[in-house]
Amino acid sequence: MAKVRIFVLVEPGFVATELSLALDVFRIANRLQDDADFEVTVCTSSGQTLVESLDETVMVRATPFQSEAFAQPGHLVVLGGRGIRAALGGLRSRLCWIERTGSHVLLLSDAASEWMRLHPQNTALTTHWENQQLLRDTLVNCSERPTLYARSGRITTAAGMIATADVVLGTIVATVSNRLAQALASILLMDRIREDATPQPRSENDSQVLRLAKLDTVIRHMEQNVETPVSIEALAEISGTSVRQLERKFKAATRCAPMPFYRSLRLRRSKALVEQTTLSITDIMIACGFGSSSHFSRMFFREFGTTPSQLRRDLLAEASSPLRVHPKKGSHHAPVSFPAPAPGPSAYGPRTDGAAVQGAWG
Repeated sequence: MAKVRIFVLVEPGFVATELSLALDVFRIANRLQDDADFEVTVCTSSGQTLVESLDETVMVRATPFQSEAFAQPGHLVVLGGRGIRAALGGLRSRLCWIERTGSHVLLLSDAASEWMRLHPQNTALTTHWENQQLLRDTLVNCSERPTLYARSGRITTAAGMIATADVVLGTIVATVSNRLAQALASILLMDRIREDATPQPRSENDSQVLRLAKLDTVIRHMEQNVETPVSIEALAEISGTSVRQLERKFKAATRCAPMPFYRSLRLRRSKALVEQTTLSITDIMIACGFGSSSHFSRMFFREFGTTPSQLRRDLLAEASSPLRVHPKKGSHHAPVSFPAPAPGPSAYGPRTDGAAVQGAWG
C-alpha cells in the first residue's frame, strides 16, 4: 500500500476532541493493517511550535503549515476551534490552491462555519448545528436541519466533534479500504459509520424526552422566534392545549415553566453570539428579543454570572494574551503519509479547457 499523506491543521484554541479522534483513527489503522501507511503531520499557521487547545488542557507540537507540502496530492484536515475562526480568511486562497492541485480538504465545525461565511453562495456546505444557528442569526443562508457532513468537489465540510470519526472513516479511510474502515469502527465501539446525509439534531432541545412530552413543536417555534418572542397564549394554541396544561407539561418535562425556559433559550443564543461573532452587544440584544440594554444585561448576569459586555471584554483580553507554555501538557506527535486519487477538476477554480466546473464527487 502506498503512503497516504495526512496533514492536520491546528490553530490556537483547537478542539481537542477532534484532534484526538482524527489521530487515533490513523494510529489504529496503521496498527491494524500491516500494509496501511497513513503518514500524519500536525501543522499550524500560527508560527507557534506548541499549540494549545480550547480548554488549555492539551498542547500539541506542530510544524509550520506549508502549501508546498501538497505538491503531491494528500488530505488536509482543518480542526475547529477559536483560532481557526480568525485564521481561515487568510488561509482561504491557500486552501483553494491545495484543492485545485488534487488534494482533499476536510473542514470541521468552526472551520466549516467560516468556510460557509466565505462562500455564502455555495449551499452544498454544512457545519455543527450550533454554528448553523449562529449563521442563520447573522443572515447566512443555510439549512435548518444540517447534515453530518457534505462534499463540494474536493472540499468536505463537517459537524466535527464526535462525528469527526465518522467523516474521517467515511471520506479518507474507506477510500483506501472499506473493510479497514469497518474494522476501525468496531474497535472504536461505533455501531456504524454514519453517512454524510445523516441529519444532526436541530438544537440541544431535540430530544426524545421532549418529543414524548409533545413539546418539540412548541420549543421549535420558540427557537424560530428568538428575535420576536411570542406569547404563552400563542404557544398554548400551537400545542393544542390550554395555558395551564402547557405549564404543567413543561414543568413535568423540564422542571421549568414555559416562559422562563423561553427566556433561557434566548439568553443561551445571545451568549453564543457574544462569544462567536463580532456583532455589537446592542445588535445581539435586539436579535435575541430583549427590549432594553439594562434588562438584557440584568437577565444575562442572572443566567451566567457576568454581563454581555464583560464577557466580550474577557474574551478579547484572552485572545490578546501571550501563549502560556505548560511543558508537562500536550502530546508530541510524529508525522504519519496515503495514495491520493489523480487530480480532478476543482470546485473552486476555472478549468483550462473552459468547460463547466464539476467537482470530483459529481
